[in-house]
Amino acid sequence: LGCLKPTAQRAGYCRPCQAERERRRTAIRGTPTQRGYDYQWSKVSKQVLEEFYYTCSYCGAEATTVDHITPKSKGGSDEPENLLPACRRCNSHFGGRLKL
Repeated sequence: LGCLKPTAQRAGYCRPCQAERERRRTAIRGTPTQRGYDYQWSKVSKQVLEEFYYTCSYCGAEATTVDHITPKSKGGSDEPENLLPACRRCNSHFGGRLKL
């Protein structure tokens, strides 16, 4: 897997290939700002993290991200009632599935 050129990069891709992968990903998904993760999102997510003392709601580890209970792709909102703090591992585990 990864780039065919010799590389010491952790992702397994040389810098030009990594930049190309990121460009393609952005073209498909849109930028974070286009998806609604802007300054207002930063304020709301920080508020949620502080309210729960930076503790993951799923496993109890240190939370560094905020997870949507009802994903935005399923009609969820960025209202604090729809958000829970989560560690990166737990947040990526659910991947857009409902957590009810």
